Amino acid sequence: MVALCQACTLNVPTIGTLSGSENDPIGVCGTCNCLTCGHHGHRDRAAVFVCIQCDSNLQASSAMYRSWRRDPTPHQMPLGAALSDNPPTGLAAELRALFATAGDDLMLVTSVEEWAARRPHYGPLIELLNGHLDNLVSWIDQMITNLEPRVAADLPPDPSASAGEVSLRRLLRELATLWRRMDAQARRLLAASLLIVQIMQLPPTSLPPALRQIAGILDIPMAYHYPAERQPIGQADVNYR
Repeated sequence: MVALCQACTLNVPTIGTLSGSENDPIGVCGTCNCLTCGHHGHRDRAAVFVCIQCDSNLQASSAMYRSWRRDPTPHQMPLGAALSDNPPTGLAAELRALFATAGDDLMLVTSVEEWAARRPHYGPLIELLNGHLDNLVSWIDQMITNLEPRVAADLPPDPSASAGEVSLRRLLRELATLWRRMDAQARRLLAASLLIVQIMQLPPTSLPPALRQIAGILDIPMAYHYPAERQPIGQADVNYR
């Protein structure tokens, strides 16, 4: 049986690297254990291979760590160390759990620029990120600003609200709290995570619940299904925020 790249099989757009051939795996993702070709994955620190989908999760998790640590450099300490006196809960804890196994602290990044520098073959993807990232950060900031009056902690409870409405309000408040706690670098990391999802045309069903919820709350347009055919990134008519 011929081994195939999972992302190629699903028609995930190719990054356009010079590393190997499409659909010819050169590594196994250290997080999801999927076979991945050089057009959908990268060998990161500690010789760990990471596919582009898990790379999106990595940026989101790095954003959370940067926001909750006393020390803003995540890979200088073991995972779980030096968290603030108020450890992450709810949505923030879910983001943390995306990369929560031993050794993953070596993969965490402190900025989008560090992430890009460690991926010298991802030029086309990095160019697309740089072209849309600032706009997305501004969009998210405006969305959070619009949400905050609805989820202020001092608002009286609504006795007529259903359990689902109460849960949604709590989720919105968790996201607003997390965003306001983030510095500029962490916000760019979280936005870059969501932008990669758009560029790679990943459907919501392929994402971990935390990122799926965040994308939904922020009205980030996403593909409903994997593409019908594989093509290089940037070819589809994607509505980038």
